Amino acid sequence: MNGVGFKISPYFILFLINLFLTATVYNKIILVRGKMAKSDLIEIDGEVVDVQRERFVIQTPNGKVLGYLAGRQKMNNIRIVLGDRVKVEVSPYDLSKGRIIYRYPAPNQNG
Repeated sequence: MNGVGFKISPYFILFLINLFLTATVYNKIILVRGKMAKSDLIEIDGEVVDVQRERFVIQTPNGKVLGYLAGRQKMNNIRIVLGDRVKVEVSPYDLSKGRIIYRYPAPNQNG
């Protein structure tokens, strides 16, 4: 070979470094994106204005939210009717859908 070696371009080295860093960041994103933390959810108070099968349309200060009952409400047979005040958990990614986590007690009509 007489001293003639394989020459690597500096641009190729930068490409490899960039490829390695991108792959590393991509792997970290996949690991982090497993499940959303419970603290990331937004809790909003609202009032039930419409019922569609097992879905409830809830009027909140920010607009309407389509909500469903949380498992705890289903287990304990919590009934929700029109006009009930409820607390809804909403994902920051989709503010139009949520889960009803609490039904406020009705005000006392007797006195």
